[in-house]
Amino acid sequence: MSFNQARITELTIKYVSGELTQEEQAELNLFLDAATEPDNRRRFEQRIQQLKVRESLAAWSIAEKTEKDSWSDVPNPQRGAKIVQLFSPLRKRLTVAAAFLVIAVGAFLIYRQRVTSFPQKQVAVVPVKDLLPGGNKATLTLAGGQQILLDDAKTGILAQEGAIRVNKTNSGTLTYTPNELRGKSIKEELRFNMLTTPRSGTYMVVLPDQSKVWLNSASSLKYPASFDGQVDREVSLTGEAYFEVAKKAGQPFRVLVKGTTVEVLGTSFNINAYTDESAIRTTLLDGAVRVAYHTERALLKPGEQALLNQDDLFKIAQVDVNAAVAWKNGFFNFDHSDLQAVMRQISRWYDIEVVYNGIVPRRSFSGVIDRQLTLSQVLKILESNGVHFSIDGKKLNVTP
Repeated sequence: MSFNQARITELTIKYVSGELTQEEQAELNLFLDAATEPDNRRRFEQRIQQLKVRESLAAWSIAEKTEKDSWSDVPNPQRGAKIVQLFSPLRKRLTVAAAFLVIAVGAFLIYRQRVTSFPQKQVAVVPVKDLLPGGNKATLTLAGGQQILLDDAKTGILAQEGAIRVNKTNSGTLTYTPNELRGKSIKEELRFNMLTTPRSGTYMVVLPDQSKVWLNSASSLKYPASFDGQVDREVSLTGEAYFEVAKKAGQPFRVLVKGTTVEVLGTSFNINAYTDESAIRTTLLDGAVRVAYHTERALLKPGEQALLNQDDLFKIAQVDVNAAVAWKNGFFNFDHSDLQAVMRQISRWYDIEVVYNGIVPRRSFSGVIDRQLTLSQVLKILESNGVHFSIDGKKLNVTP
């Protein structure tokens, strides 16, 4: 029996909050006791610990007001905008202490609860307007047009593209490996695959050259199923992705994105190129990359970001690389971000439409929030700063 990971996450959250019905408890027990998946119970216990730690993080993420309320049609942090500090240095230290305490208590409770099946209890079902966070979801489109929904696909070989096998690993990663035809004198036809993540989805792929790519939500990556016999390794990106490029002497790796080319030889970098963002941002963590746009050329050093805005302004700046790749590590990281920028991230991750009622509040947010919190938990953190939210189905209303 296969289990939908999004459903298991939902049941785990309900288990921690004590909201499981008898039917849901029975469903969870089937997952925990599955003979074909002996690691289910261990992963479940680890997930409970993570959820308890995240609840602790959320509790300490109480925003601080720094100025009087100010409103404007166009948010501008440089003109008296309210800066919201989600984590102060003291709170960071307290958070670490609280997290260790929760882990210890959580581990003890889990040990006490280790029985053949968890106790069932009747709990009244209370309708809650909330949305779960995104997860490991994507669609793979093969060269022939066949589409494979990866979150529902079984582990193992998914397809064969020429001399390459397409696999889904136990951890949910997409990989490309040579099959028994490898090494024979067969001229390979150039086949392109497309990996696409929906809103509220992320996915990781190991390309045929062993380069690793993490796709953020609402993104796509087009790439050859094999790089053999090609002078260059070239892929096309929409949305956002983090790359760890394998070094290949004499075979550069290029990312094409909205008229911009990023060329590398072996490095780690992030590209944010959503159509609803005001700029394309290429952030280098390690190695060196060359960013080219028309006649503009720039060689980035670690810690630098190339920014190309809608007015074709091209510039290089030192940035906090942790903020750029926070999404990959499971966090929202806001660095003097206005409310609309914050809401764009929220909208993509929880797959919800954001509607502003009245004048857009002028706010600047700085801090870190765990992306595995539910939408209502994230909104509760943001709401303490004079901005109000209400969830209506798949619509999020924002009011002063």
